[in-house]
Amino acid sequence: MNSVIDKTITKTLIEDEFGRRADFTVGEKSTKKIVPNLNISFDCASGREEYFLNLNRRGVAVTDEKETYTSEKLALKVGDQTDTWYVDAEGDFKWDIVFDKDPRVATGIDHTVTWDLLHSAGLVFYYQDTLEVEWEIQNIDGFILGQNRTDFLANTVRPDKVVGSYAIYGDKKNHIKGEANYGCGKVAHIYRPLCIDAIGKQFWGVLSIVDSVLTITIQSNDLDTAIYPLTLDPTIGYNTAGGTNTVSTDFDVVTRFNSAGAGDANPGTIYFYGQEWSTFNDILSAVWDDNAGTVRNQAILSSTTPTVVMDATVQWQSAAITWTGIAASTDYFIGGAYEGSRLYYDTATSGYEDTEGYSRTYDATLNDPWPSGSDPLAWEVSCYLDYTASGGTTLNEGTLLMMGVGI
Repeated sequence: MNSVIDKTITKTLIEDEFGRRADFTVGEKSTKKIVPNLNISFDCASGREEYFLNLNRRGVAVTDEKETYTSEKLALKVGDQTDTWYVDAEGDFKWDIVFDKDPRVATGIDHTVTWDLLHSAGLVFYYQDTLEVEWEIQNIDGFILGQNRTDFLANTVRPDKVVGSYAIYGDKKNHIKGEANYGCGKVAHIYRPLCIDAIGKQFWGVLSIVDSVLTITIQSNDLDTAIYPLTLDPTIGYNTAGGTNTVSTDFDVVTRFNSAGAGDANPGTIYFYGQEWSTFNDILSAVWDDNAGTVRNQAILSSTTPTVVMDATVQWQSAAITWTGIAASTDYFIGGAYEGSRLYYDTATSGYEDTEGYSRTYDATLNDPWPSGSDPLAWEVSCYLDYTASGGTTLNEGTLLMMGVGI
């Protein structure tokens, strides 16, 4: 991570474990002036901009106010409000807004902070609701991955900052070595914003993204009792892991991906990110065919079905896999049988059900063909596959069947 001052424009470069980079730029390039405007350019290890986000805060008119830059934080004070931009110790980009006094015209009403939001056409924003709502939407006949409601709510972790947040995904989920690495598809995560008053009392703001407008609402009952100055801290996480995790044990889970090009895994490498759950740790993996968006009744295509051993450390785990005859621009399903692990995911839009699961006791075998009674899930969950394309290019395929550290 690097932060540099370029005249009056501040740029903060963040790089992830896949070599992808995000360039956070504050200000207006045309006037070289710091204003409450954030541009994020996502370079997926391609040397060019693959996606972008632009956030322009409404209602702040900058005239001759000048920014300050201390302790790797850029700040701009306009009237009774100060905008501050920096990267925290966890590698997340922060946009703090400090209110010196109550920003409302009267007590007893909510206060909204609003941004115009522009972004690449290829980006989609998935709202992360409460787990109770998740259960009502995702359960099939009273179960999610073999868990009833009580077990699901007990075994599933959605951190407070993820409840009411937005996971951001791109429309590409592949890696073409030397050209572009889209990883598992996740670009960033806009967390639920926290408010902290002068004596340390904390409460949550309400985040909403509708029709190219991002709004944070601070509720009146919190503002009525806050001690000023009050800090609102919108946070943009730059990572590729799902923000929620649940237990997957004695369950088969696969997720669909579209191949970037023709080639062979001879051998390739299949990766799962996560850790063991309890003393169970194996994932028996494979690739299945696709039939019009479902894996039901489809055969295994990979000629080997390697076991990936998960351990107590949250990290990428892998094994060699052989699969030849991969076609270009073709849907396949990748995943396997889980003896036990914590599965990390983000909830997608209902109807976007590229993940399927089937409950059965783990016995170190796989369904071939995949059973007809599997359950669909509107989840972005993470594994991926490296293989060599025709002509020698190495590809990395996968949708987010992500088991790992939340963003």
